[in-house]
Amino acid sequence: MLTKEQIKKYIESGYSECPYCREEDIQGSMVEIDGRSAFQEMSCLNCHKNWNDIYTLVNIEEAGE
Repeated sequence: MLTKEQIKKYIESGYSECPYCREEDIQGSMVEIDGRSAFQEMSCLNCHKNWNDIYTLVNIEEAGE
């Protein structure tokens, strides 16, 4: 189970390294949207752990016409 400290370090790293082993060899599946939630299953090619990145809407911008 991920600790709060591991989660914090993962977010602070810019989601660029595994929260378990800290290696940068990670990959993500397609982002899935379910109602008001969005998430992406992530995996580490080094330690083979999996986790979900959970996304929230923080802003919107006008689309080009």
